[in-house]
Amino acid sequence: MDKLFAKRMDELVPSGIRKVNEKALAMERAGETVIHFELGRPDFDTPEYIKNACIEDIKKGDVFYTSNFGTMELRELPGVYVCGELLDTDAYTGGFNLADEYINQKQRFGHWKDTGLRLYGEGVYSLTLMCLELWNAFYNTNDNCKKYLPHRYHPEPFPTDGYVQPYCNSPFENETLAQDIYLDLLYQAKEYVYIFTPYLAIDDEMQHALCMAAQRGVDVRLVTPGIPDKRVVYSLTRSYYEPLIRAGVRIYEYTPGFIHAKSYLVDDRIGIVGTINMDYRSLYLHMECAAMLVECSALQKMKLDCVVTIEKSRRVTLQDCKRRRHSLLWQAILRTISPLL
Repeated sequence: MDKLFAKRMDELVPSGIRKVNEKALAMERAGETVIHFELGRPDFDTPEYIKNACIEDIKKGDVFYTSNFGTMELRELPGVYVCGELLDTDAYTGGFNLADEYINQKQRFGHWKDTGLRLYGEGVYSLTLMCLELWNAFYNTNDNCKKYLPHRYHPEPFPTDGYVQPYCNSPFENETLAQDIYLDLLYQAKEYVYIFTPYLAIDDEMQHALCMAAQRGVDVRLVTPGIPDKRVVYSLTRSYYEPLIRAGVRIYEYTPGFIHAKSYLVDDRIGIVGTINMDYRSLYLHMECAAMLVECSALQKMKLDCVVTIEKSRRVTLQDCKRRRHSLLWQAILRTISPLL
């Protein structure tokens, strides 16, 4: 690593942000390694060598690390990286964070399995607005959002083969959008629903929707980690297995390691990729985001990934659940505090 480069965004006006990115691009063209930290701060997920390098470069005045708003629970749309001039025509979302285990450079919990997507074109504007909306909630810039429209920088039409709708979930809104979308997909599914989630802590409504989908003949498959990153949360996740399996839901644990992906795939027609886990914190308490793909060619890649992942996973049986019944009291206690986990 030759250079880390990021600027404290709270000290910059938009014109300053553009200058920062222009300098970064110039460094990249010169062959220097540039890592853009546009969100978050060094925390427990950040490798030690990055923390140390940031500290040293900050002392020398070469590098400034991005500031973060609030707590980890209120970090700015985790997993969203808007490239270029904080707008441009590219954006990324998914489960990936900035840490070695997310790219399997370091294996703490076996093989780390994740999903993400790159958006190109008009859909990027929605993700840009999400970032700017939260930014302005803390530092009002009185920015004219129209100047971030992709067509100002890419006047030609963008190629497309379907529909993409990015969306966000916020504890400050009067609706549970992420929960409602997941429920709607389960209600409208006709053939199959493949779900990846690292954590499972759902309410009765979501559990009922999963069970009803399976009972009406939909092939509902749920993939969770085989190696936990948090043992308490892992016990909570497993506490939901038995009623779901009895209803016909197929549950798999990712044998090679930890699955951190957060995705839905329904009937080869609709897909969701984003940061939203199937737990209380993601569905009710966190700033989260995702992108819905409808009738896009990328869905075939998602399906192939689902099939390959399920083949590598072990199917959980009722017999497995019965062997864990000695922990029913512990699981009941976890259920009562699940919104905090």
